[in-house]
Amino acid sequence: MNMKKIKNLTLCFLAGLIASVSTIYAQESPRIKEGYKNAFSIEPFYLTNNGLRLNYERQLASPAHWLEASFIGYVVDFRHEDRDRYLPNSFYTTWFLNGRDIRNAWSLGTEINYKYFLHPFFYLSVGGAYSHTDVVDYANTFHKFQEDGLTFYEHAWGESTQRFDRVSGNFRVGFQTKNYRRVVVGGYVGITLTHSFYSPRDEGDYTSDDITNLRYSGFIPHIGFRIGFRCK
Repeated sequence: MNMKKIKNLTLCFLAGLIASVSTIYAQESPRIKEGYKNAFSIEPFYLTNNGLRLNYERQLASPAHWLEASFIGYVVDFRHEDRDRYLPNSFYTTWFLNGRDIRNAWSLGTEINYKYFLHPFFYLSVGGAYSHTDVVDYANTFHKFQEDGLTFYEHAWGESTQRFDRVSGNFRVGFQTKNYRRVVVGGYVGITLTHSFYSPRDEGDYTSDDITNLRYSGFIPHIGFRIGFRCK
């Protein structure tokens, strides 16, 4: 089965899942009690890669239904030669770009998820994300310069910025402390279907089959852990 068919089947599966969740939205789970209606958390894995992820959760019509908004950012500086030149792959704590002489990079993104609690501490979630990443590296590519009022392009080595825009849809299975507990501790595993938009600079830039590469489009498995607190 080729990748296009797999993607189409996955999109159909996610659409069916969302429809199923919408059907049960109005139903109350007698096992899930009323508690705190707001939660804030971070995910420590991002801190290990010069990143930060902030999550805000808000209860909807009942304690079984929640909406989560996340804000993600990275700033990476490789001016020190003794550091490995790895980059965070936006939201999924993976770290590679192509072995180039990377100088620095930054990334900002946001993610929205709907969470349905099947049990006081067990949930399913579906959502989407967008991220923008700028990478500055030392590459052999076209550089613009002006001479006598005219603009020229020269193919030479020098610093160059490449921009990546990624859109993603995800499905997760997770656990989290009960909503009447002040402290939030939880984790999840999931699968993401992502597509990367960028302008190739040479023949080696067009595609990548490596899920840790910013040029990769396709499925990415991921795992996360969070800690935080709840409030009224």
